[in-house]
Amino acid sequence: MKIATLGISHKTAPARVREKVSVKSSRLPALLEELAGEFEEAVLLSTCNRTEVYVSCLGQDVKERLANVLLNGSHRNKELRSRLYFYSGVEAAEHLFRVASSLDSMVVGETQILGQVKEAYQIALGQNATGGHLNRLFQHSFRVAKRVRSETGIGRGNYSVSSLACRLAEEKLGGLLDKQVMIIGAGKTGEVTLQHLVKKGIKAIFVGNRTFAKAEAMTGRFGGSAIHFKDCLKRLGECDLVISQTSSPHYIIRAGNIPLERKKPLVLVDLAIPRDIEPQAAELEDVFLYNIDSLQEIVDKGLKTREREARKAERIIEEEIEKYLSSICG
Repeated sequence: MKIATLGISHKTAPARVREKVSVKSSRLPALLEELAGEFEEAVLLSTCNRTEVYVSCLGQDVKERLANVLLNGSHRNKELRSRLYFYSGVEAAEHLFRVASSLDSMVVGETQILGQVKEAYQIALGQNATGGHLNRLFQHSFRVAKRVRSETGIGRGNYSVSSLACRLAEEKLGGLLDKQVMIIGAGKTGEVTLQHLVKKGIKAIFVGNRTFAKAEAMTGRFGGSAIHFKDCLKRLGECDLVISQTSSPHYIIRAGNIPLERKKPLVLVDLAIPRDIEPQAAELEDVFLYNIDSLQEIVDKGLKTREREARKAERIIEEEIEKYLSSICG
């Protein structure tokens, strides 16, 4: 089987390490072109919790060649290399099936990852970076994810990284109904976050985004008030909770941006990779900073309730691997 994958995820590296490998959308076309030139086919998946490259290839030293492309200028960084995982053949297919089905997610059963996998595949397809091997693999992974979703209760409760972030803030602040919340970033994660907060009945929600029209469109659909990106820092002093998830390559909130004369605690939740909020912000009085890795404790508490459904999903994947092998060998 001519497929392999190399990556890094929340299971092998903390956010401060993952952000060094994260691939921004502006870099994606060039990197896909490079990967497709080095290998026969390529798909690149980059989310807040993982960055993975899937390739179809022949030849020696596939792992080393993949690492050199993915790590780019950081290829000599020993810590980064030690955090990478590599699968080939059946193991690579099984890994993708588990990823698409959310079994490898921080929040087992979350739905966002399947959309992210589909988007990564469509981008590669649009750039003619895929062919018969990866087309068959990814299309089968979508069928596996659909079957897991329909035949198990793994998605029951509609958990997501956003909902867990809100729960964490709710516990810290003693409730959110009377609080002012600001969401920075109007991407998919920001949209899921806004929907969750609106459903909980929170009225004072502001959404800031570099493209104001996008924030305006999102609040128009789901609720809340759009604000200009330049006004986000000005509102830090009046907010109780800030949830940030932009695609910025650098910090958008620094410790020095947070007013010291605030009269109430401030919870900052950073769901971005690379991180949006400078870590030193946590050193300020009554400022509580959490990043995406901080959610792991909440995830662990709820994991036992999903273990039985996860075992069902694993059995489905075992069956689907056999079907996949039959399809490529038959």
